Amino acid sequence: MLSPEISTILPPEILLQIFHHATEGRLVIEHRTRCIQLDTIHVCTLWREAALGDASLWTTIVLWISMNDALDGGTIVSHRYISSLFALAIHNARGSLLDLSMFLRHSLEDNSTETAEGVTRDQNDPILSPEVELASQIVATSPRWRAIKLQVSTPKGIRFATSLMQARGNLQELREADILAVGKSEFDFAPMIAAPSLQKLRCHWIDQLVLPSRLTSISIQVRLESSVWIQTLLLCKSLRYIAIMGGGDWNDAGSSNNAGIVPTTLQHVIELRTDHPPCLVKWLTLPSLAKLHIKLCPEHHTCLDLFFQRSACRLHTFSTVAAPVLHDIRLLPTLCPILNAVEYLAIDSSDIGHDTNPFLTLLSILRDVQSLPLLHTINIMHLSVGPPQSFFGVRSAVIGLRDAIQVRREAGRLQRVIVWLKCLEDVIYEPRANGNVGARYFNALEDLQSWNASYDPAVDISVHVLGSRVAHLIVLNDEHGSKREHHIQWEMS
Repeated sequence: MLSPEISTILPPEILLQIFHHATEGRLVIEHRTRCIQLDTIHVCTLWREAALGDASLWTTIVLWISMNDALDGGTIVSHRYISSLFALAIHNARGSLLDLSMFLRHSLEDNSTETAEGVTRDQNDPILSPEVELASQIVATSPRWRAIKLQVSTPKGIRFATSLMQARGNLQELREADILAVGKSEFDFAPMIAAPSLQKLRCHWIDQLVLPSRLTSISIQVRLESSVWIQTLLLCKSLRYIAIMGGGDWNDAGSSNNAGIVPTTLQHVIELRTDHPPCLVKWLTLPSLAKLHIKLCPEHHTCLDLFFQRSACRLHTFSTVAAPVLHDIRLLPTLCPILNAVEYLAIDSSDIGHDTNPFLTLLSILRDVQSLPLLHTINIMHLSVGPPQSFFGVRSAVIGLRDAIQVRREAGRLQRVIVWLKCLEDVIYEPRANGNVGARYFNALEDLQSWNASYDPAVDISVHVLGSRVAHLIVLNDEHGSKREHHIQWEMS
C-alpha cells in the first residue's frame, strides 16, 4: 500500500528500479478497519506500468481472512473486498502458477452473535454467502496452485479450509503443502496428499495419514498417541529432508513391531531436524546425511556414540542448542570427530542465562582450529541480554567469542559470522549512569563493533538485534556503524 505522500518522496525511476530488480513479489491482502485510501492519480505512471506488466509480481498471494463465528456487516464487506482484490491479482498473474498463503483467523473487532441484520444465528449455521463466494473463487484457481499454505485457528476456519480441498481432481500442479490447523482431526488432508505432483509436505501428524512415496520433504509434529507413523515414513524412499518434532513414545521406533524394517530405505536423506535424538539409534542410518539440526542433552551421549558408529554420514552443517550439550563434557569426544567436515556451525544460546560455562566450552572448541578445520560460517543464535544477573556472563561470552573468531580468521577459512542478540528486558541507555543495565549493554555493543578493528573485508560480520526496545541504542551508535558499513550490519527484527 502506497500513501499519496510516498509517490512524491520516491522518484519514478526509483520505483521502477525496485520492480525491475525485485527477486520476488508478494501481494498481501489484509482487512483493515481504517483502510488507507489510495488515489491512483498519485501513483507514478512508470510504477503502475511495471506493477501491472510483470505477471511474476502477482503469483505470490497472502490472504488474511477474518473467520468470525458471528459475521458483522464490516466482515461481509471485507470478504467482498478481498474477492475483488484476489480477482485483480489472478487477472494480472495471467495464467502463471500461484503460491497461495491463507491465514484464517478470528476478527478481534466483533464478538457478538448477531449478523449484520441484527438476527441472532446458531454458530453451527452454514457459512454465509460472502465466504462461500470467496471460497468458490479461490477453489477456481486450484489447478494453478504450485504451493499452498493454510494457517487455521478456528473450527469455522477449518470448515472453510476443508471446503477449499473438496476439488480433489484440481491439484495437478501442487508441489508444496503447508498446513497448520487446530483441531487436526477435523481437517481433511486427503485431497492434498492425493495431488500427483506433491513433493513437500508440512503438517501436524494424523495417525490415518498415508504418505505418498514421491515426497522429497516432510515436516511433521508427532502426536503423543501416534504409534504407526514410522512405518509410513520409511515407505517414502525419495525423502531428502525430514523434520520430526514434538512428543510421542520414540521407543516405539525400536520395538519388535518394527524389527523387520530396513532403515536404509531413507538412504537419500540429506537433512534431518529433530528434538529427540534417541530415535536415531533405534531405527535410522543415514549414509547421505550432510545437515543435522538437533537438540542434545547430556543423557543422549550414549545414543549419539551408537548412532555415529553406525552412520557413514559426513556432516557439513550442524546446529544445536549450546547449553544442554556442553554442560556434560562426556559429549565432547563424541561431537568433535563428527564435526571434522563441518563448514556451517549454528549454536542456539537461548539456555545460557547467567551461566556461560557451556558457551565458554564451545569457544574452546572454536579456538582449536584442528577440531573444526573446514569451518567457514558461525551462527550464534539468541545470545541473550537483559537481566542484570546475566549481563556480566554475556559480556564474557562476547569477549570470548571475539577472541575465538580472531583465531579462526587467522586460520584463513572464516568467511561469515552471524550473531543474534536478544534483548530480554527494557534496556535504557543513560550515559551518566555508568552502573545501569543500559550502559553495560551499550558497552557490549562497543565490544561487538571492535571486532572490525583488525578484520579483513572478506569476513562478513552481521549482528541482528531481537527486540523493539533497543532501537534508540542503535541510533546513538550510528556514527560508529556508518564508518564500518562495509563490515557490520545492524538489523532490527
